[in-house]
Amino acid sequence: MAIGNPQLSGVSPASGETDVVLKPIVQLVFQGPSLIDPLTWNSGTFAIYGPGDVVIDAGPGTILNQDIQTDPYTLIDGAVFRERIDGTFRIYTSGLPPVSGIVTSGTLGVSGSLVIAEFIPNIPLNAYTEYTIVLVGEDAMAWSTSTQIFPGVISWTSEAQFSGIAPVGSGILNVISSYTRTLPTILYDSPTGYNDTFQITITSGHENSAPKFTWSQDSDGTEYPSQGQGPHSLADEGILFEFSGIFVSGDVYRLDVYIPKPLTNSYIWSFTTSNISGSIPPTQSDEPQLIIDQTPGGGFGPVSSDPSLVLVGSIPDQMDYMVPTLSYILLEFNTVLSGVDVSGISITQSPLLGMPNISGGGTISPTSIEVSGKFLKLWLQ
Repeated sequence: MAIGNPQLSGVSPASGETDVVLKPIVQLVFQGPSLIDPLTWNSGTFAIYGPGDVVIDAGPGTILNQDIQTDPYTLIDGAVFRERIDGTFRIYTSGLPPVSGIVTSGTLGVSGSLVIAEFIPNIPLNAYTEYTIVLVGEDAMAWSTSTQIFPGVISWTSEAQFSGIAPVGSGILNVISSYTRTLPTILYDSPTGYNDTFQITITSGHENSAPKFTWSQDSDGTEYPSQGQGPHSLADEGILFEFSGIFVSGDVYRLDVYIPKPLTNSYIWSFTTSNISGSIPPTQSDEPQLIIDQTPGGGFGPVSSDPSLVLVGSIPDQMDYMVPTLSYILLEFNTVLSGVDVSGISITQSPLLGMPNISGGGTISPTSIEVSGKFLKLWLQ
């Protein structure tokens, strides 16, 4: 599957939403096949601002100043500065833990995979206040002061760390700036976007994370000597990395890199807060957002054209969640079973609350089936 530009497929809070809690977790969902480079999900590509006229920082909010800069009339009462909301950035891939900066190459280009980017404000927002969100894309080149090749969010370009091939010590090579080369190398693979591999070989270990080493890239083959903790730059192609830990002579580390694809457009939307802190539920709770089986005959009740056969219970319970590792499903009927036809039984995996799950989806078949009185046990493993 070819790697394309990232696409924003959903946001929360939604544009124009009101009654947002004062302690929201802002979520942006990007759909595949391109995964978002975690190093580009930061304060330079995303920001939340309070009400006002002018953004005084040089970040994403610069775009909010355009109307004022082109307005021929001076603000009579003077400009009100917009407050930027500080917070924590984290990003995770469907089916993987929400740990900042963790992306695995095995999920690159997986059909149906999603990336969820989150921003968590450090302090509660003000009640009954409109906040504006800015997400930067490639079109920011027209107004951003950034000197990067792509000023906004871009697709996955490398792991956050080099992979150890023959690690002897405990050293780690952390990537702190993404690969930016846009022209294909002789190794370029169009179905995946793969473009090159960099290799670091430790020639003299050191306990203070400042070893001597050589580096090379597979498309070139030339070895270049270097030393020190870093940050180190590789071939002026954007990658910056630094050492941490203990390194031993002979250690080898490799990093696959991919041609980046930018988010095409920048997005601006607003939401309004309520007076609910987020830790105290409202007096009247909303309808639970649970997945309900609405297929014909779904849920408990008659399971065939014979109304005398009724499903009355199950383990796990119907609509149960946070279930630990599941080895079987036990179904209880209202009468003793005999001559059971199991050919029509299907077990479908679906994500809870609309959250993505790479391992979910599709239909699975039980590995074996047991019948005992009124109980039918479907073994899954």
